Amino acid sequence: MGGPRQPLMAPSRRSTLALLGALACTRDFTQSFAQATYALPVLRVAIISRTVFYAPLWAALAQHLFRDQGLSVEITVFDNAERITQGLREGQIDIAISTPESIMVDAYNHGPLRMVAGNAEKLPHQIIARPHIKSDKDLKGARFGVLSLKEGTAYLVKRYAQSVGLKPDEYSVIAVGGAPTRWKRLQEASIDVGFQPFPLSYVAEEAGYPNLGAIASLVPDWLFTSVNVHTQWAQQNAQALRQFLKVLLSAQNQLTQQQQALTPMLALELQTTPAFASRSIEQALRLQMFAPQMRVYEPAAKAVFEALKDTGQITAQAAFSLETFFDASYL
Repeated sequence: MGGPRQPLMAPSRRSTLALLGALACTRDFTQSFAQATYALPVLRVAIISRTVFYAPLWAALAQHLFRDQGLSVEITVFDNAERITQGLREGQIDIAISTPESIMVDAYNHGPLRMVAGNAEKLPHQIIARPHIKSDKDLKGARFGVLSLKEGTAYLVKRYAQSVGLKPDEYSVIAVGGAPTRWKRLQEASIDVGFQPFPLSYVAEEAGYPNLGAIASLVPDWLFTSVNVHTQWAQQNAQALRQFLKVLLSAQNQLTQQQQALTPMLALELQTTPAFASRSIEQALRLQMFAPQMRVYEPAAKAVFEALKDTGQITAQAAFSLETFFDASYL
């Protein structure tokens, strides 16, 4: 105890190098682990608007189902169908949950765009008019607002106009954007009629705008939105695409059981009240709006196909074939 203190030994050059090497390995391992943990594949997903069609997508995000499968999903609202189609073609978008018309036309012209799943196959749209229009008898001269002149509700307007006896020169169709934009245009009086999905139809009715009826009573089956991709991207990212669709289907199947728990999130995404959000998803499920097992239902797709033939976007000689535009191999 009382002996002289032994001097500390200076570290040898070899031990110092070994220590530094160990620290470097630890640092590299930590960085690799961090990258493996946080650098999830990012899927750029495009949607048209904040409407009830996207409830499964939002439900999957809210429950972290994509993250649990090793995916990171970034959603962009475009409010424009043509920009989404262009983004798919140019590789700026990976997956689009959007209108199917441009995909069908592209596929029949031997292009690279395809549907890989169905989304909304029953129409939740109500025919909402400005307050001065009390019935379909008041529709002469009406301006119908639609997403696009070549997508979505544009074809439904023609069907509806014919059903109420309107001649082509007795109304006009104006491309203004998705359902939230149409509601704004109705309030501004720059359009007279908009086909509005719930909950926007509830909002309009509460504000005193007449509801002239449900378009589904006229068109029972219509593929309104589908999951669309560029074939080259899909082939190069097959595993990520399959995981994405698997998660989306799981979230869709859980909507009934999780409806109450998901209502606050849906109200936030739909930018509406919890009461309207709950009513929307309840009505969507009752309508059986979402494609069962996310398959593209042939009668719903064929209705769109026939409309495209009627307008000359697909040649009159073309025969309907689901396999031409729908690739089911990723489901």
